Amino acid sequence: MDSLKRFFGFDPERRGISTSASLFWSLVVSLGVSIILRALLPGMNPLFRIVVFFGVMFALFSWIDRNRRRNSS
Repeated sequence: MDSLKRFFGFDPERRGISTSASLFWSLVVSLGVSIILRALLPGMNPLFRIVVFFGVMFALFSWIDRNRRRNSS
């Protein structure tokens, strides 16, 4: 759980995580968002669902970056 907290940028000690851990958590988060969107929008056009997926992922990773910048300064 410590690496997940650091991945989301909530580490007050400003420690980062390794590249492999970052890749792992990115894949887990992407899979989770994909499953949630598939459950919430079951009958939608797959192209629309992909566009929504990229929008949600952009917003999520922007939020993570903002947390990391806020805790690193």
